[in-house]
Amino acid sequence: MLRSFVDRADQITRISMSMADVGTKELPIILDGIQERADELFYSSYRVTLTVTSITFLERSKFIIKG
Repeated sequence: MLRSFVDRADQITRISMSMADVGTKELPIILDGIQERADELFYSSYRVTLTVTSITFLERSKFIIKG
């Protein structure tokens, strides 16, 4: 089962999760907390990068608001 989460070179894995729509003010706080916790857990062995649709939406919203 683990093979379905890891690439062929055993270098990249993807973990997917769902979360409630918390709004654009709360989302950065939550994402920062997730990144901090991931960095604590995997600090020396792995690089953790958050790549979620919510981040893309948040950045687009900031761009529209500033524009």
